[in-house]
Amino acid sequence: MLLVTRVNGGRRLALHASAIMDDSSATEPVSQVYTGVWTNWSRGKVNGSTITLTRNDANLLIAFLAFFIAWGESQSPFINRWCAVR
Repeated sequence: MLLVTRVNGGRRLALHASAIMDDSSATEPVSQVYTGVWTNWSRGKVNGSTITLTRNDANLLIAFLAFFIAWGESQSPFINRWCAVR
């Protein structure tokens, strides 16, 4: 079971979702969660744009972003030099 609580502008928002468990002896039922791109219209078109990923896909996305950010930071001296010459 996963419980996420967030305070938003004085209002307390709570999200409760059953975690998908690999253990077949789990007593809680496994809930079906939509994966993909969707919009939370209560937050508007831009702020409500959401993507829901499986755990494996999310781990892959995090690893890619970490690699991309590290690579970009390693290239910043070259980019700064190139901009200074122009």
